[in-house]
Amino acid sequence: MKEHNYIPENDRYSSQPDVHAVDFMPWLYAKAGEVEREKQSRWQDKLKSGGNIAIGEDCFISPLAQIFADSLRLGDRSWIAARALVRGDVSFGCDCTFNAHCVTLGKVAIGDGVHVAIGTQLIGESHGHRRTDIPFWEQPMESRGIRIGNHVWIGANVIVLDGVSVGDHSILAAGAVVTRDVPPYTIVGGSPARIIRHRRQPENKLACSAIMKDGLPRRLTEFGRKAGEQCQEVLQASFNSDNGGTFVDSARSRPDIVALAEAVEYAAAFDRHPEQLPAEAIIATLQSVQCPETGLPMDPYREAPRDVPISESFWHPGNPDAFVLEAAGYALEVLGTHFARPIQAIEDMTAEELWQRLELLPWKTGAWHAAHVVDAAGTALYFNRRYFSTGKNIPALFGWLGTHFDPLHGVWGQPGPEADWLMPVNGFYRATRGTYAQFGIPLPAPERTIDTVLIHAADPRYFGSDRGTCCNVLDIAHPLWLAGRQTRHREAERAQVAAKLLSRALDGWVDGRGMSFTLRKTDDPTPEDVPNLKFTEQWLATVYLLADILDMADLLGYRPKGIHRTEVAYPLLSPLM
Repeated sequence: MKEHNYIPENDRYSSQPDVHAVDFMPWLYAKAGEVEREKQSRWQDKLKSGGNIAIGEDCFISPLAQIFADSLRLGDRSWIAARALVRGDVSFGCDCTFNAHCVTLGKVAIGDGVHVAIGTQLIGESHGHRRTDIPFWEQPMESRGIRIGNHVWIGANVIVLDGVSVGDHSILAAGAVVTRDVPPYTIVGGSPARIIRHRRQPENKLACSAIMKDGLPRRLTEFGRKAGEQCQEVLQASFNSDNGGTFVDSARSRPDIVALAEAVEYAAAFDRHPEQLPAEAIIATLQSVQCPETGLPMDPYREAPRDVPISESFWHPGNPDAFVLEAAGYALEVLGTHFARPIQAIEDMTAEELWQRLELLPWKTGAWHAAHVVDAAGTALYFNRRYFSTGKNIPALFGWLGTHFDPLHGVWGQPGPEADWLMPVNGFYRATRGTYAQFGIPLPAPERTIDTVLIHAADPRYFGSDRGTCCNVLDIAHPLWLAGRQTRHREAERAQVAAKLLSRALDGWVDGRGMSFTLRKTDDPTPEDVPNLKFTEQWLATVYLLADILDMADLLGYRPKGIHRTEVAYPLLSPLM
């Protein structure tokens, strides 16, 4: 192998440094002597003096790299080569290589042992483009961020787009355009990137044979086609044109903020907009739900009188206004905007006050109701962090969750009589959706979570040929999907459960009306047996998650947006950030 002169005689750390092999092959820095290391140290000191930059031990940053980072964290033994562009809020773990002509923009969090080949672009931001009344270049920039796991190999000239999360030990093939999340131990390639194969063989082929025997690929394609073609028809069935027009809660036939938000998200899954109302009118309505003093949402159509202040009722288990916060906030994101003010009520709390509130929730007897509050609190902190640069209580929330987690069963809360895991499992979905999933933080014990969820999935009281509501199935699908991004534990069993639940769900579509809460077909229906907008949007997300567990979600032709999106909303390398 040719020897490279990687230690120059002159001071290349001047304003116009010379080019040397180590600039383009930074791994040669491991052989550098004291003189070169001293020059590199002075260069790093100069970089650190100019902004929020932290550099670990034995790192190399070529003076030919373009460093314009708002913040940069470089772990031990990590290298940035010549002609690389680093801009935005960027963090690298240890033992990373960012090779020549690579680009990272916006919020990008990279784990340990990640090697990025020449010419790759990690685009953790994008132009706002949802409004059509003004040019896209006049709309604010958006940044959901990118999260790259540990020990990932990214090939040459790969493009990773904003909002993507890449699992540990994955490989992105050269030239791939990655537009959606990549599961752990997966090889993807193409434009847009698709799964080529898994790096580890499946435990057995039982799930695969069941999938093919049931015709799931064909049925998924047909389901997605129907849901897309009938989108506006389903929306119209829940629209009331009186008083300027709004979407209604079908069960009570009254105007409903949540129904309005779900109309936005259903249409957005197919890259559309509800035809019934202009975007500007929807935005004005959704932004109006905030209390000016606290920033907390208030349902303007709520019939029951308020006997306590909203800052107090927010912490009541089952509080309907928590749903309004989530529904309205995420729908506003889909429309390219956000709440007009931060959720000040949670921002003004001390960490001790937040913990006291969480301690008072009914975790032993009603974990779902308690986790409902956690979901809303995590979402409020997310909105504050992303849009108002606050969210100071994020570490306190994760601290409480981490210290009150049951490591034996992988959930929060306790089972009911006769080993009834409904509340803890359903609560796990609510507790993690607005926290671990939303911020891209690994689950504390994914294998134990999977064990408990699979026990619950086999409970005939809730699941069977004629049983399985949209809430209960979603609360199984999401934990299995989320935990499966970290581990292959009981992979074949997870796939079999997903295939079974998916098969029943795909038969639940009613033409022109969508899906019901129960999917029951009966001559004496209750409101839960009648299809409506809310249940349809939730089932669409559930079907997507179940199909994604089976690596078949692409067949659906849609992707959930808003509250049920699968992308990490705001990547944090650590809950302490």
